[in-house]
Amino acid sequence: MNELLAYFDAQFAVQSLLFGAGLVMAITALEVLVSFQVYAKSGLLTWDLGRRASHVHHRPFFRRLGDFFYHEKRFQALFVIRLLLGLGMIACGFFAILFPPLLAAALLSSLLVLFRAGPGHDGSFQLRILILTVLFTCSISPWHSLPFRLGLYFLSAQLILSYLLAGITKLRGSTWRDGTGLIGILGTVYHGNGWVYKLLQGRRTLSITLSWFVIGFEVLFPLILIGNGWLLAILLIITTLFHLSTSFLMGLNGFFFSFTAAYPALIFSIGQLPWADW
Repeated sequence: MNELLAYFDAQFAVQSLLFGAGLVMAITALEVLVSFQVYAKSGLLTWDLGRRASHVHHRPFFRRLGDFFYHEKRFQALFVIRLLLGLGMIACGFFAILFPPLLAAALLSSLLVLFRAGPGHDGSFQLRILILTVLFTCSISPWHSLPFRLGLYFLSAQLILSYLLAGITKLRGSTWRDGTGLIGILGTVYHGNGWVYKLLQGRRTLSITLSWFVIGFEVLFPLILIGNGWLLAILLIITTLFHLSTSFLMGLNGFFFSFTAAYPALIFSIGQLPWADW
């Protein structure tokens, strides 16, 4: 196990981040382009409604900026550009090429999408923005320099915190402790799964068990800081299966790669701890 973990160096971490972020950007851009009618002027997610949001409505400058960038045709063109940027990042990932203009454009386009949606994006989208920020920082820093490594360390720390805070939030919520929160999510229109929803509805003990399993591994995830290779592998296998099943059951196509693409950077960063055993 330790010999395998030793292969996760800084270059492999960057390649994984580039490939994963590029793949998710390309997939999500295609999803939007295929169903773009919901963003059109007569669609459910039209900018005419978005511009009334509190973070835009009371700021004339941002409202005018949004009117320009989120015009129907220009917004559609933005996702065509994001598709091309994603494919470019995938290509760069194969050769570990950090191209600052490409990463800057990808980051800017993601911020434009985030601003239009307001609070409507999940944690995986925010993590992808963080990944792009770290990649851009690494792209303007010499390989293996302190700023380069600090970017990977920072991303790893954020990943650990994201699991811990998610677990604490669930632990504090009574609906997750009694299993009804999991059932409720799987019963939603956009992110639900009818078969699993019906299965868990009639089996509260199973729902409670699964809920506490998720809470448990999220709260315990910081134990990877111990630096034991086998413990790290077990926790990452659990989280990988969790993200894979969540992506499948809830239809979140970018959820799996958003998190797992950062795992090589996490393994590299933990391996730099003086007490790590690999």
